[in-house]
Amino acid sequence: LLNQPVHLAALVQARSPEELLRFIDATGIQVRKPSHLREIMAPLAHVMTPDRPLREAVEHLLRDGLDFVPLVDAEGQLLGEVNALEIVRLSLGDYLLGLANSTVLATREPFTDFLRLHGEAAVAQFCEKAPLRLPDDASLIEAALLMTRGGHSRAYVMKGPKVVGWIPVSEIVRRIADVRGEGKR
Repeated sequence: LLNQPVHLAALVQARSPEELLRFIDATGIQVRKPSHLREIMAPLAHVMTPDRPLREAVEHLLRDGLDFVPLVDAEGQLLGEVNALEIVRLSLGDYLLGLANSTVLATREPFTDFLRLHGEAAVAQFCEKAPLRLPDDASLIEAALLMTRGGHSRAYVMKGPKVVGWIPVSEIVRRIADVRGEGKR
């Protein structure tokens, strides 16, 4: 399927997962049964409720080696996430606000006061509201299309309203390498 440039061009131009699947079916080429996200998702290392302190979210980021912590309500419904990039952005904002005062500038490095000032604040204040959410029965192809079109490095896997896992874009890259015979399982 991917060895023919005309097929590759048509696949890349698909506007929806359904259009992509219709094209593949129309070629008559047999492909493996698509993997569903529930079969390949990673479990979430931690989730937090929005009332927990930012300091705790930063501890999870450091301990888990991830750049995000999902926020869920008491029923496990995904509310959003706190991510490392947002924390850095906010830290820089605090620092740049101090640039108007040359005494602050001379005595402070970026990030030094951010957790001291905001560490006990509810993590909900630092929540990104719109992470990509996909149903657990979505195919890996659907996830790849939606992640690339939206510029997402990960997607949360949902079973109904509850978050049950996540899939990083690196898992898709690993699958690409496996298909080419270069990946190791």
